[in-house]
Amino acid sequence: MKEINIEKNYKEQKDFNSKKSNKFKLLYFICSFTTIICSTVTIPVVAVQNIPNWISILSASLTVLTQSVNNLCHFHEKWIYHRTVTEELKAEYRKYSSRIFEYKKLTQLDADIHFAENLESIISERNNQWRNFENINRNRMGDNKI
Repeated sequence: MKEINIEKNYKEQKDFNSKKSNKFKLLYFICSFTTIICSTVTIPVVAVQNIPNWISILSASLTVLTQSVNNLCHFHEKWIYHRTVTEELKAEYRKYSSRIFEYKKLTQLDADIHFAENLESIISERNNQWRNFENINRNRMGDNKI
């Protein structure tokens, strides 16, 4: 029977969610700042007579495009989701490694089993919450059919 390394599994899950969180945070900020900058530039560009029209059209188009991509891809929600999973996993690991709270009086084997169950519970619960979020969005989009 193959031995499962609980701490390795924890680290892999934490690292995976942390990397995803950082990626979606970056994408969210890129889209948000591009939207802010382009929308701020559009009005002054339109007001100036000597600037070609294509510049204001480009600026306005980028504003709409980046905001639409941000809304469609849910970068903010994905960032928060993965950051929350990461922080919950780290909190559970701190309890496990410090032998506090429910780990206080457990044997090593029981603590390992409890830790593995809690990690799976955190991941499963968050996955269910994400599925519910996706279903709500799908239903919302379905209600807006033309």
